[in-house]
Amino acid sequence: MPYALTLIGGVMGEITGRLTKKEPLACLASVRMGKYPHYVSIDKAKRELGYRPGPIRASLQEEIEWFRAHGMV
Repeated sequence: MPYALTLIGGVMGEITGRLTKKEPLACLASVRMGKYPHYVSIDKAKRELGYRPGPIRASLQEEIEWFRAHGMV
C-alpha cells in the first residue's frame, strides 16, 4: 500500500478517534513507524525466558481470537 495512502488513513484515524473518543484503529505514529523495516531476533527471549515458538497456524489462530476478544476485529 502506498505510504501516502496509509498516512491519510492515520490522520483520519486520529481525527475519528478524537471525535468519537475511542481508540483509533490506525494512528499517525503507527503509520510512520510502518514506513521503515524492523528486524528483531527472538534469541534473547529464548535464552532468558525459555520462549519456544509454536506452529504458525496455531499462533495466528490464537492472535485472531485475542483481537476478537478485545473488539479489534
